[in-house]
Amino acid sequence: MHSESTVVSLSTAYNVAIGHDNIKNVILSHRPYCSYVDIIDAQHPDDENRDHILERAMRRSFALLQAYHKHVIVILDTPASPIHPRNCVQRPYDLFTNYQLCRFSRRDTLDADAARNWYNGIVRRVAKEFEDISIVDLGNVFCDDSFCYLLQNNAIVYKDHDHLSRFGSRFVAPHILSHLR
Repeated sequence: MHSESTVVSLSTAYNVAIGHDNIKNVILSHRPYCSYVDIIDAQHPDDENRDHILERAMRRSFALLQAYHKHVIVILDTPASPIHPRNCVQRPYDLFTNYQLCRFSRRDTLDADAARNWYNGIVRRVAKEFEDISIVDLGNVFCDDSFCYLLQNNAIVYKDHDHLSRFGSRFVAPHILSHLR
């Protein structure tokens, strides 16, 4: 459940974004599992249908930001890795590490992630109702049609199962920055 401090932080962030004309872009990101498990709508507290709740929240957010002429960039979450990145660290005298193991099946993880697919589907559907919304799917940044990779340019992009390393953040930055206006 979202804490009161989270709601205050979100409200403060929106107020800052809409209160400054020099802020042209607003980047939104979210871990889908959080909403998939526990989502409420303070304006409709009796509604327990998570699809309705998320759709209304997306529409309110997009409408508010666009009313203030903000370009919205939605970052769809990184794929959760079943492999811990420490298994991809090259070690001195490591004769047995198979770095092909530093990848995981897109179909078995990314495509099978119910929370991610639910969230991404709603975001994509609602975004079509608005102009000036960009979507950056990090699943497409880290994955090809078959596999998702923990190594990019011979560097580890994750620091744990679902958070990016410093290199991983730098790796995705151009994909995000290309959408700024």
